[in-house]
Amino acid sequence: MLKLISFFFFIVPFFVSSQTVIGKIFSTQSTAKNVTVNNKSQGYTSYSDENGDFKILANINDTLVFESILYKRKEIILKQNYFDDVLVVELKQLLNELDQVTLSTVQRNKAFDEKTHTSGLKESIKTDIKLDPYKYTKPNPNMNFVAIIGLIAKLFKKNKLKNKTSIKRINHKQLDSLFQKDLVFNNEFLTKSLSIQTEHVQLFFSYCEAKEIDVAMLSSSKRLEFMDLIFKLSKDYLKFINE
Repeated sequence: MLKLISFFFFIVPFFVSSQTVIGKIFSTQSTAKNVTVNNKSQGYTSYSDENGDFKILANINDTLVFESILYKRKEIILKQNYFDDVLVVELKQLLNELDQVTLSTVQRNKAFDEKTHTSGLKESIKTDIKLDPYKYTKPNPNMNFVAIIGLIAKLFKKNKLKNKTSIKRINHKQLDSLFQKDLVFNNEFLTKSLSIQTEHVQLFFSYCEAKEIDVAMLSSSKRLEFMDLIFKLSKDYLKFINE
């Protein structure tokens, strides 16, 4: 019994002092999902969701490690201000590296079959497009995704961890779901009516989330108001990224 009481008094101060870190993870293209977030100092593990959001218990000076097969490993030592605002983390993508290929004597002497080679190459390209569509997007010399992500990150940092109002805000996931399912607010509306390029869609959703829109705007009675608002936000976003 005495050992149990001693253990209780030992463990309670730790939970009292622990705080929750709330963060959002970005890559150079969009938000980063399924990233492992490990508190190396305390042994806690969490994961980023579809929108790059994560939560994890930690203390000041704990080390958070961010790992994924798609991004370079990153470590952050927590400071007090990281607990006051949303912690925005940017991860760098890993470059695809081709394994070394050794040709045997038989392969070198084998006659080149252009038809088979071309067919195989096309299939490889199709597969790669499915896995990494951004590599095949027509580049825009004026586009700097890293800079845009940094600007959006600053918008998130302006929002305090604890919102003083009880109003629920529209998040990235809700916007993504709406534009995938709605007959009016769809991909064509985004690209043609709002002039948001395909590679900018997820960043635009993050920008809208940072603007803290009342979730009531998604109700059927406010569709016209929401349309006016989304038009305004799209113009603001395009101006925002070109400044």
